[in-house]
Amino acid sequence: DYEQAASQLLQLLRDHPGEALTLEAYLWCSQWLREQERWADAAVLYTALLQAHPAYEERAGAMFILGECQEKTGDTDKAIKTYTEALALAPEGQRAVEIHYHLGALYETRKELEKAATWYEKAANMDGGEVSAKARFQLAVVQEGLGEHESAARNYMRLAILFVHETLSPEALWRAGNCYRKLGNNDQARSVFEELIADYPESSFAAQARELLNEPQKATS
Repeated sequence: DYEQAASQLLQLLRDHPGEALTLEAYLWCSQWLREQERWADAAVLYTALLQAHPAYEERAGAMFILGECQEKTGDTDKAIKTYTEALALAPEGQRAVEIHYHLGALYETRKELEKAATWYEKAANMDGGEVSAKARFQLAVVQEGLGEHESAARNYMRLAILFVHETLSPEALWRAGNCYRKLGNNDQARSVFEELIADYPESSFAAQARELLNEPQKATS
């Protein structure tokens, strides 16, 4: 009865906050709570684990998961603090890429777009596979929102060229073409739209590009 066991463990922590439990008790219970999407309760467990076992060898990983739980509950300030501390413990590797991406997303949520762009750019320039690709896409989205259409177009195109992705690449090309339109570079916009149609003919973005190209007054306006 995992539900009853988890409830008793949480009650024990509330009644005796200074009591240190075994590492296994924290880990199995927090894992089960995460599977149930009980993020606030899972955050309580991970916080208690980190306090009770300061020498835990996977401390950076536990802090990353705690940050995710705090992010899920909407506690942006705590999540940013926890991710930043986790990054200080493990500044390299795939987890570091993911932390950079999460921090970018959190600052974007807070409408602090300059900070969001900084974190996304760091993640995009790391060797993080799909996470880095997603970071470059969001970096371009933020830049586009800031009116930095040239930088946004450059990052959209870099994503489309260097990271072929069924979902991100068509949208990146579509957005890049529209950034070039806003810059008044209609020849470049047309070239990008043609590339989109050729490479992703079944994409809904390709359909929109065809419509623009078939109506010259729109494509050049």
